[in-house]
Amino acid sequence: MSKVSVTLPLGVSLPGMPEAMECRGETVEEVLADCVAQQPGLRGRIFKQDGSLWVGVVVNGGNLPRDAELQAPVADGDTIRLVPAVGAC
Repeated sequence: MSKVSVTLPLGVSLPGMPEAMECRGETVEEVLADCVAQQPGLRGRIFKQDGSLWVGVVVNGGNLPRDAELQAPVADGDTIRLVPAVGAC
């Protein structure tokens, strides 16, 4: 399993959570599932009820295609930055 650093910006993290987490997995989906396993309060901040993403995902500084984000492979030492969803008021 790859060890990945996941950055949790304001709008994704909850009070008392670290700004970054070390999570494991072979795909973005597995890494995010590990983050949720470590911090269950993140589930509704990252995933919708249908399992799709609320947030944008940036791996090593590059955006991923919206339809392939969860299946994207990751490698040991990669960095995932989650980008909060922005909605119209």
